[in-house]
Amino acid sequence: MPRRAGRRQRAVSRGGPSMTTIDPTPASPARAAGLLWEAARRHPFVLAACVIALAAEAAAGLLVPVGIGLAVDVIAGRGSVGALAGALVVLVTGAVVAGVTASASASLTVRVAEPVVAGLRESAFDSVLGADAAAVERAGSGDVVTRLTADVERLSEAASGTLTAFVSAALSIVAALFGLAVLDWRFALAGLLAVPIQAGTLRWYLRRSGPVYRHARVAESERTQLTLDAVRDSSAIRALRLERRTEASVGAASQSAIGLEAKAVRLSTRFFGRLNAAEFVGLGAICVVGFVLVGSDAVTLGAATTAALFFVRLFDPVNTVLGLFDTMQQAGASLTRLAGLIGMNEATEPARAGSHRPLHSAPAPPPVFAIPNREGHQMAALGVVIDGIAVSYPLRGEVLSGVDLHIRSGERIAVVGASGAGKTTLARLIAGLVKPSSGSIVFTDAAGLRVSSPLVTLLEQRTHVFTGTLAEDLRLVAPWATDEELGAAARAAGVPLGSGAFSEGLASHVGSGTTLTPADAQHIALARLALSRSGLVILDEASADAGSAAARRLEKAMDAVLGGRTALIVAHRLSQAVTADRVALMSDGRIVACSPHERLLVDEPDYAALWDAWRASPPVR
Repeated sequence: MPRRAGRRQRAVSRGGPSMTTIDPTPASPARAAGLLWEAARRHPFVLAACVIALAAEAAAGLLVPVGIGLAVDVIAGRGSVGALAGALVVLVTGAVVAGVTASASASLTVRVAEPVVAGLRESAFDSVLGADAAAVERAGSGDVVTRLTADVERLSEAASGTLTAFVSAALSIVAALFGLAVLDWRFALAGLLAVPIQAGTLRWYLRRSGPVYRHARVAESERTQLTLDAVRDSSAIRALRLERRTEASVGAASQSAIGLEAKAVRLSTRFFGRLNAAEFVGLGAICVVGFVLVGSDAVTLGAATTAALFFVRLFDPVNTVLGLFDTMQQAGASLTRLAGLIGMNEATEPARAGSHRPLHSAPAPPPVFAIPNREGHQMAALGVVIDGIAVSYPLRGEVLSGVDLHIRSGERIAVVGASGAGKTTLARLIAGLVKPSSGSIVFTDAAGLRVSSPLVTLLEQRTHVFTGTLAEDLRLVAPWATDEELGAAARAAGVPLGSGAFSEGLASHVGSGTTLTPADAQHIALARLALSRSGLVILDEASADAGSAAARRLEKAMDAVLGGRTALIVAHRLSQAVTADRVALMSDGRIVACSPHERLLVDEPDYAALWDAWRASPPVR
């Protein structure tokens, strides 16, 4: 279950219809709501207690206006002190119960909401890890990062705070309208005069604000993507003197996002202004009805006062419900974007079950990991049959043409050629990061039978080291591994435990803020590879950043870790070609020859020239 052995190392399912794909389009609202309900119903008792507390809070809120109305009747009728005390008891009881239930409902909502959001985030994260890496890259790292960070944060804020206020306000509205109807149906009818204005205002707002928020989320993703690209490629940007152009691109994306946010604020301001007009109409109507009913002795002055207070009490809940449509829309947009990631996981889970296991699932019995000569070890090496493959890029045309290559199970192939010959494209094709425009690629087992969900690992020149201890980093691949197994894998991969950056052994801190060299990072990536089940490993100039001595150590570690696996090595140093079973010589997007090293020296003048040039180059290579 190798999730990553470096920033570019991936476990990729290839070879059949089971390939997971990532769809950057958000899920439908119904689909998103279904996922939310499925997650929430896993906490039935807390959810039920939360609903009861919210309903009790809404009912208790009516006691305060009722108490004030009773007090008005007592005072207007020159009633007894005891009657006034009774009215005050009702008022105080309502305030206390409302406060207690409000506190309880807020606490219970958090207890429901936070685990639900955390579960959705973990499901989305697992879907991304299990998705086809090429599709993730096409969707854009900025979009994926925004969904898993900003969208989750927005959803969490809404679930733990906004949702409580929204549901509480909605129940308060229902309770207040019921109270108006109990006092006199004409009070309820007068209060309903505000509804057409509020409904029209809400309809106007939703039609205009929904697209604005959706576009704002997209603009935020684009800004994140451009920022990540600028940071990641800062050295190249400076070398090519593209600072101003890059700054302008990021600035334009930021201005676009800011402009959409400002537009949303303007819409919100007009929205609340119209709601104030609706409040004026409703309260005025209730006051007029109350004046008429009191004058005709149909109701008491206290009842009219209670009705007016019921409606005044509606101001905040109505504004909250309508105003929180703003926040709920943002949360809804975030939920659909997150559900879009989760959906792809569920669609392909049965197909992926044989080759991937979620990071947080119960660990299976530990497999024998790939340290050569370990007793009983036998790696399930894969074979690859490439027939007539061609690859084209939109702006570059055809970069691979008519490529035929048969890699036998357990064979080690080195790929060499001049810069631009197509070596990296071939590597990325087999890893699943590039789709062919024609031809076929089939994976087989040792018996030559087709494998529908192979496990392929790509390790490129740049690797990523996860921040934490070395043991934590390695356990991302093998959560079940013991310290002894982790140590054995690290030593097999050439990690110098007990010295240098690894002076504390498996407890050594790695990742950001440490002094790891590029070669150290590659050794850690190889240790992850040693712990993985990958039957096919692709190394794309994995030792290119290392100096001469470090490169030799890396090559020795590669030899150890690759034992029992099929390997395709894009060779930066031709010393790797010497130890390979065969060498594939590429030129202009084609494989012009594929034979052992000694045979190519005799049969292929181009390869002999490459070999002579490499041998004649300075010692530091």
